[in-house]
Amino acid sequence: MTSHANSMNTNDLQNYVRSLSDSDRYELEDEGLRVYESPAPSGYDAAPDGYVAFASTGGDGVHFNVPVSDVGPIVMTVPMAFDGPNIVVGANIEEFLSLGCVYGYFRLEQLAYGMEGTANEIQAAKDPSAALLKLASHFDLRPWPDVAQRLDQLNVDQAFNPSAT
Repeated sequence: MTSHANSMNTNDLQNYVRSLSDSDRYELEDEGLRVYESPAPSGYDAAPDGYVAFASTGGDGVHFNVPVSDVGPIVMTVPMAFDGPNIVVGANIEEFLSLGCVYGYFRLEQLAYGMEGTANEIQAAKDPSAALLKLASHFDLRPWPDVAQRLDQLNVDQAFNPSAT
């Protein structure tokens, strides 16, 4: 478990995934969290400048990005959402992992097509998989208390706009 959430970074996540058995890692990947060995440019024009991909969902090029410095907002890039491919899904790694710790990460892509409805689904999610329970326990993750409000804060109220960088 990470004792200081703000100090958590992609290396902590990579180390966790490396510690998993093959079957546990595959279960986490089935939940849409396929963590890369090391962050790297995604290769998609839609990805925000100054960011590198650290994980993907495994579907339609959807991936999760962190600033090159490994400190700052986590941005999900949905290449097929042409009008708004980049969505902030956490102020840091811990908050991002907390967003999907019950709902999973694969379906987060739907935020690009219907923010409010998907936020409501995330909020209502119950019965996380064994892989998500293990992840949440390891990092002491807690679901967001108000998903729609927090996503709105991250994507509207803050001056940060990943698509404009």
